[in-house]
Amino acid sequence: MIVESTAVSEVTIINSKLEAKDVALKFGQNGKVKISGASEITGTSAAIDGDINTVVNLENSKVRAQDAAIHGGTNTEINATGAEITGKKRALDLGFNANVALIQSTVRAESEAVFCKSNLDLSADGSTIEGGNSGLKSPSLVKVRLVKKSRLAAKSTAIESESNLDLTVEDSSVESQDTAIRTKSNPRVRIAKQGKVHGNKTGLVCEHNLDLAMNEGTLESSGNAVQCEINARIDVKKSTISGANAFALSRAPQSLTVSDDSQLKGAKNFAYKGPR
Repeated sequence: MIVESTAVSEVTIINSKLEAKDVALKFGQNGKVKISGASEITGTSAAIDGDINTVVNLENSKVRAQDAAIHGGTNTEINATGAEITGKKRALDLGFNANVALIQSTVRAESEAVFCKSNLDLSADGSTIEGGNSGLKSPSLVKVRLVKKSRLAAKSTAIESESNLDLTVEDSSVESQDTAIRTKSNPRVRIAKQGKVHGNKTGLVCEHNLDLAMNEGTLESSGNAVQCEINARIDVKKSTISGANAFALSRAPQSLTVSDDSQLKGAKNFAYKGPR
């Protein structure tokens, strides 16, 4: 371990390389670190290990670890510009109430690129988030905004959240070799300005209370593009939804609007598994 502090501390690292066999930087409550100038921080279990109220600011630097590149407790804040964050298991392993802002940055992991226990607010501006099992995983209260050609991708599930997912995809993409978005209840999904959601097997899977709005967006899959059990509200304008089934709904939607200048493509545009 190179830096360890259990008290309030603020550390600045400029144009440096730090490498540790375990944790490179470890902070107690209210720790703050600024890393810039093409610095490289490398650890094994974690490069940066923070407690409650940790703030990490990265500029044009690299952070990597065999386990989690950055581990943060409750109320962790991460601001990254021109940064690379790489972990074998997880790139970001965060507690409750995390805030992540990425600008022209890359976050990668073999398992889960971003994990948060609950209440995550993540924005990506011209950034890439890539995971193996999941690109982003958090049980509930997840707000994600992807803009300016950002990309969130995974081999399995790109975005996984059980409840209250609030997702905006503008001029960006969510991609998966399996399922692009998997959630259970109360998701709010906005796809606009040439935004794209693609899942090889399934595009969007929801159990109930789906609120989907598209405006100049694309949602596509080789299987079901939109799959929902009950209480779907769908508004599609100037957009394309394509799959073996554009919609696979167990019950008739609460509301469904598809503009004349939108396209629904598939062997069946509607596949209700239950009564209408």
